[in-house]
Amino acid sequence: MVRIVEASKDVASARSPITIACVGFESAVSACEVRDFLDREWATEDVLRFGRYEPGMWEERHGTLAAYQDDEVVGVAVFTIQAGVGKLNQLIVAADHRGKGVGSALLAEFERICREAGCHKVTLKTFWRMDPLHFYQRRGYVVEGVLRRDLRGVDMCQVAKFLTT
Repeated sequence: MVRIVEASKDVASARSPITIACVGFESAVSACEVRDFLDREWATEDVLRFGRYEPGMWEERHGTLAAYQDDEVVGVAVFTIQAGVGKLNQLIVAADHRGKGVGSALLAEFERICREAGCHKVTLKTFWRMDPLHFYQRRGYVVEGVLRRDLRGVDMCQVAKFLTT
């Protein structure tokens, strides 16, 4: 579905009406046009903000790790890497395998992959003041901020760890 909205004509800086198009799964908007625009404009911003432009720096790379025991998946880590930061989106271990080093092994492998990819930092979101937070803190992660009433109305926190080479 494409939703097009015309902006108010009293926008002071607009010489002509501004049209906003929503790029979605069934969009008539050209994804190539959008990609070209983003590449061009962010290249200029990167030079201003970081002093250089590195093509591909903003590409988000996805990864999944699985821990197996007896050909059965007992833990999974899902992550992305973008602009020097590894983001752990999910880490879960089967209930009957918790406390046996599976989560630690998955986390260590995630960090290793991030180091190899040139990341300077890894980050994730976890539950505030609950066991998962303590798991990460014991492994060197520090709280960067508390996200009040976040996912499903539950307090979460953003934690991070700076990687050494």
